Amino acid sequence: MRFRERWFGGHAPLLAACMMAMLSGCPGGGDGESEDVSSAEDAAAEIAVARTYAGFSTEGGTWAFQLDSEKMSLTFRKGIDAPMTRHFDMEDKAPLRFFLRAKDLGEEFFGWEKPMRFLLHAFPLGTGKPSVFAAIGETAPADPALVAGTYLWVEMAAEGESGAPSFPGWGILALRSEGTWSRWDVSKETPGEGAGPVLPDNYSGGWPPSAPPDSGGTWAQVQGGGQITLSGGKSPLTGRVWTEEDTALLLLETEGGMIAGTRAPETAYGNADVVKSAPGETDGMHAIIGAWKGGVRWVGRGVLPGSQERGFLFYRIPGVVEVQDYLVSQVRCGALPSAFSVKFENGAFMDPPGNWTGYVFAAGSLASVWMIGDPEEGILGAAVGLRQDTADIEGYLCDGQLCR
Repeated sequence: MRFRERWFGGHAPLLAACMMAMLSGCPGGGDGESEDVSSAEDAAAEIAVARTYAGFSTEGGTWAFQLDSEKMSLTFRKGIDAPMTRHFDMEDKAPLRFFLRAKDLGEEFFGWEKPMRFLLHAFPLGTGKPSVFAAIGETAPADPALVAGTYLWVEMAAEGESGAPSFPGWGILALRSEGTWSRWDVSKETPGEGAGPVLPDNYSGGWPPSAPPDSGGTWAQVQGGGQITLSGGKSPLTGRVWTEEDTALLLLETEGGMIAGTRAPETAYGNADVVKSAPGETDGMHAIIGAWKGGVRWVGRGVLPGSQERGFLFYRIPGVVEVQDYLVSQVRCGALPSAFSVKFENGAFMDPPGNWTGYVFAAGSLASVWMIGDPEEGILGAAVGLRQDTADIEGYLCDGQLCR
């Protein structure tokens, strides 16, 4: 998979990022796009002004965050470092209206919050690295019956002193209710002779795999919370899980970054299971933030086909480019009950131009993990998506408009 160098003067990583970012979208795009977001079932829930989160990043380490919606501030701490604070505002124009926005040295960086549930952002936090951060609310629901299950995951890490994002692999993780776990690094399997890397649409193993796992051991969940620990590998892995709507989103710290995964259902999803559609609501819109090999971060909005005939995709690489593409097919990947191969048309930034394919690991309509895999080069980029609900931004509205 290659990209047209004429667009960016030969900067291939930037160009590659354009394609990855196409995984984020929004219907209509531009000024004609609807600026509504879908209603949340928990809209009446009490939301604290200051919300605390714990999670990880592509650059590694454990991170703690406190977001204050009145002060429009994000206080953060890596490990045992001293806390620091930076301020943000909100984008007030389509197509990224209501995204959290931080400005730094003339550039814009974005995030999305599901209050007290999940915080996703790419704000610059003083490390000088192009990182993506994901964190789960300290009081987010974590039903043990839903934490246990089988997950599809993607690893997002960093390379060298620059911290440029890398994507070591994808695979399957089984957290069994009796307290044992197994992990299969599917992308590192040896493909058949003449075949390229193992991707979700050419995975031929079972569900869960019958082959011996690459690692395993015991796991435990902290009582009354979403923190989990996996023991038995080279070193214990610390993680966080958020459960809701009969599914779960998982984060795990790794030696060089983090794993983001979604819990697969007992019965395989169909296309209609991964969107939220109701009269007057946006159809399955997700806020998506991710990175591409080479160190480029991107932000966007995406919608998978549900009641619509086609999905829409919008993405922005801040300060570089904005593109909208169309999703023309969505097919579940064989034995993987929550993985979809999604094909995009247009491909104006590809060389040669044409359709291209990505993958979505869905947690119902609630959340998603996105991946682009090249038949020759393996994983080129990844992202996390969160469904946009009205309740997510109510604390920032005054009479239906952004408070000033």
